[in-house]
Amino acid sequence: GGFELVETSAPLDWRIRDYPGYRVKGAEGEGVEGSRAIRFNFDGKENLTRIGMEQYLVVEPSAEYEFSFQARCEELSTDQGIYFQVRAGDRNWNSSRILGSREWARYSGNLTVPEGVKTAVVRLARNPSHRIDSLIRGQLWLDSVTLRGRRKPVQPVESPTMCTELAPRGSWREEWGYYSF
Repeated sequence: GGFELVETSAPLDWRIRDYPGYRVKGAEGEGVEGSRAIRFNFDGKENLTRIGMEQYLVVEPSAEYEFSFQARCEELSTDQGIYFQVRAGDRNWNSSRILGSREWARYSGNLTVPEGVKTAVVRLARNPSHRIDSLIRGQLWLDSVTLRGRRKPVQPVESPTMCTELAPRGSWREEWGYYSF
């Protein structure tokens, strides 16, 4: 979710740190979904490829998830953009690139965890730029980062006439694999 709580050193908490080329801090009162966002200030001195923001997660093997976040940027000067990467086993999912100047926007996508994989890592990244003006500068705000499980469709009962009392009432939500009542 949001970044209202201060980061800890717990194994499954966000790991957010400064590196040469940028400073990162909690931005009180600047979040889209609460009082606090994470703000990166890129100083225009580095051609960054990895940014010090990551979190390890426990996931369910073969499960489907939706990854989403909100981002805002000001004068983010990069042809490559900044993006989130979710890695589960040998699979990577990359979000759309964030660049330029833009008000708060929601980014999302779906991914499936490979069979037998029980952990994933979410990290902020950028591909190296090969342009003369490859050094990244500007500001980036992040908030509302979530990885939400999607339910698989319920298997039909072989003999529905025998189980009519157990059949759910309501409408099937195919997108999320659940019933709404």
